Amino acid sequence: MPIRVLIAEAHPATLRGLCVLLEAVTDMQLLATVADGAAAIERTADCMPDVVLLDSNLSDLPTVEVLRHLRAAQPPPQVLLYSDNPAPAYIYPLLDADIAGYVHKTEPLEVLLSALRAVARGEPWFTSQVQATVAAWVQGDAAFPPEITTLTERERDVLCYVVQGVNNTAIATQLQISTHTVVRHVSSILKKLGCSNRLAVVARALQEGWQSRL
Repeated sequence: MPIRVLIAEAHPATLRGLCVLLEAVTDMQLLATVADGAAAIERTADCMPDVVLLDSNLSDLPTVEVLRHLRAAQPPPQVLLYSDNPAPAYIYPLLDADIAGYVHKTEPLEVLLSALRAVARGEPWFTSQVQATVAAWVQGDAAFPPEITTLTERERDVLCYVVQGVNNTAIATQLQISTHTVVRHVSSILKKLGCSNRLAVVARALQEGWQSRL
């Protein structure tokens, strides 16, 4: 039986190349192509592919959200990420959400085919650019994005409340410190995380999926 593949790819030229690639091999069947996350979720439910080749640059939904929906399908497909972003802070939430593999977009097409075949067999496949990140996650060293490890213990306490939407006055009451001290900690947190405001911190926490691990 051929491997049943659905491609979710936002870039038209890349999508055309992937279609040509899959149509040229005899052990794969291209079921459908989509260009956004919502369509990937819908078509996966309709087509029931063995593998979804998922672009990391779909514009309508965060990648980790699309992945969670795909893995909730019945039967759940294996999801192979096709990406140019190897940053650990990006990869960790995807590993938490049960990604089957990752192929960097600079890899030769033969490597992509090998990865598709591997994940279809239920074997994890990760490109060399992210193998150290995967190893850290497996060993339990990847609880947070690297920037969070630079926070002090008190800043971590404050961040826990910030991502829950708690205001400075309430944080000060909970931690039994002054509001001025909370403001100072929040300013430091924003700087270390590279966020412009509290809302950006919350958005990042939700997108990357680490708010529950603080």
